[in-house]
Formats: sequence, structure tokens, C-alpha cells
Amino acid sequence: EGGGEPSEYDWRPGASIRSGNYFEKGDCLLAKITPCFENGKQAVTNELPADFGVASTELIPFRGKAGISSKYFLYYVLLDTKARRQLAQKMEGATGRQRIPMSVLREWPILLPPLSEQERIAGILMKIQGAIRLQDRIIQILRDLKKSTLRHLFTHGTRGEKTKMTEIGEMPESWEVVKLGEVFETQLGKMLSQKARVGDDPRPYLRNKNVQWGRIDLSDMLCMDFSERERRKFLLRPGDLLICEGGEPGRAAIWSGDIKECYYQKALHRLRPKDERGSNCFLALWLTYAFQSQNLYGIAGASSTIAHLPEIQLKQLPIPIAPAVEQYEITRVLNDLSSRVMAHENRKSLYQDMFSSTLGFLYAEGGGW
Repeated sequence: EGGGEPSEYDWRPGASIRSGNYFEKGDCLLAKITPCFENGKQAVTNELPADFGVASTELIPFRGKAGISSKYFLYYVLLDTKARRQLAQKMEGATGRQRIPMSVLREWPILLPPLSEQERIAGILMKIQGAIRLQDRIIQILRDLKKSTLRHLFTHGTRGEKTKMTEIGEMPESWEVVKLGEVFETQLGKMLSQKARVGDDPRPYLRNKNVQWGRIDLSDMLCMDFSERERRKFLLRPGDLLICEGGEPGRAAIWSGDIKECYYQKALHRLRPKDERGSNCFLALWLTYAFQSQNLYGIAGASSTIAHLPEIQLKQLPIPIAPAVEQYEITRVLNDLSSRVMAHENRKSLYQDMFSSTLGFLYAEGGGW
């Protein structure tokens, strides 16, 4: 297992191993070949049907010495990225398939706190990982709930009325099906040019990569020049709906105005309602359902494909129009679920930061406490 938590080695009874390394139940196993080593592949053999086993020659068994070191403390020391980088410099063999010799690990110097302190530190790290696992389970439950709620609401609505079959599936009888272009204004962004990239007055803009399902990712922003006319035309307003033209066509998110002045590239469509029938928030949720869950429009794509959603095709997409009050209620319910997912993702991120910072104290460059 990679990524940190001491997990059980997958023992398969009856496996025929003619050569390898002897280990006993409870020992740690460290993968010594790149990239497994670099990815933190290691495990603790706590649950085995036997008291001992034989590990592949690509694994190094290790354990703590009685009264001196805790195996779990050693496990976490070896998980630290600084320790991995230092050990990786001692790898031997052909590039890409190098290995950590067992002798290197055996002679590798580390400084240990008292055994009782080692056990307390390892216990804290295990508890933090337990908290991360709990957040993962909650997040998955909430995502599954949102997915099933999305399907139910776009099929049955909120008022318990009879349903009808349409070209885009079953929906409440009172809902209409219209072409997207009848209810929403669409506008592609500015064409990217090398000249604009190196202009005198660069402004931040969004591209395909920044628009994810239901969120805008601002971690990797670029800038280019926009003339005064272009600034008027391509300036984003809070509440604008952005839809990816390519890569993963239909991927959509609402711009919330996190940056005071922001524009967008041609790879994105910007949508605004023409009248009170349209709601960007409701449409964004419908696109998540139609593209991501059901592929109702038959336009599937990924970063490795050439699928596109040109403006003329976007305007012709049939979409549902529910009564305004019902659109609001559906949006409120689903956004509440999204907020709960985000809250637990943020909590998980805090635990991960706590784990990383605690792990960072276990081993310093050159070794030492």
C-alpha cells in the first residue's frame, strides 16, 4: 500500500516463492524499486494466516529492536519525503529500475527519541490518519447522496407530480424542454495569442483547466492583454456560468467573483440568462447530471480526445425549464450537499496538513532531533 497508513500486506496462501526475504507477522515491508519506493510503498504485516512468510526480493522487511525502537515510528520515519529523497541518492542499478540495497537501509543513520516518545508520536500519526479515513468515508457517502438526489430531482422534481418522457429523459409534467439558446446568451472568450501573452497590461483570465465540475480552480492562473473593448466584452461577473468547449465538453461551474477583475479564454463559453425562465445555478446542476452522470447528449470527451462543444451546438442543446420556485428549491438542496462535501474536504485537508507537518519533524536533512 502507498500513501502512508500502516496497512496489511496482501498474503496469498499457496503462492510459490522460490527466493526472497524471510519475515515474521508484524514486520514492516518496504518496496525498494523505483518508482514504488518514491511513491511511499510500504506496509505492516499485521494480519497474516501464518506467523511468518517470504517476501519478494523487491521488498525489504524491517522491524524495531526490542526496547530500542518502535516499528511504527520507523515506518513513519521512512515515509517522510526528506528521508526518501536522501535514501534515493543511494539507489543502485539501471535508471528507472534502481533499487535501495538492504545494506544501505541497515546502515542508514537516524537519531531516536526514547521508546515511549516514539510510540506516542506513532500513535498520534495513526489517529490523524484515522481522522483522514473517516473524512474520506463521509465525503464518499455525501457524493453518492448528491448523485442519487440529482437523479431523483431531475426526474421527479420536488412537488410529487406525475412525470412524462421527453427527448432528454423522464421529468415532471409541468416542466418544459427548450433549446438552450432560447433562454441563455452565450459568448466564447478571447482567442489566445502570443502577442497578447507578452503585452504591457496583462490581466488574469480563466482557461479550460480552471473550470472543474462545480468549482473554479484558481491555483494556476495565467495573464494576457485585453484591450478596452475586450475588457468590456469578456469581463466576468459574479454568477456567470462557464462551460468547457473542449477537453471534457460540458464541464461547468459558476464564477463567484473571487478575483475582482477576471476574464476568460476562447476555450470557454460564458452564459447569462435572457429572462426569468433561466437560472445559471439550475443549468449548471443540469449539465452535471446530463454530461457527467448520464451523457444524455452523446458528447463525451477527456483531455486525450478531440471532442468539442462549439457554440452553435451548445445553443441547440435541449434543456429542462422548471418553474422558478422549483428551480430555486432544487438548487438550494443540491448546493447544500455540495457545501457539506466541501466542508469535509476542507477538514480532510487540515488533517493532511497536520499529518505532513508532524511527519516533517521525524527526520531532518542529515538526521537529527
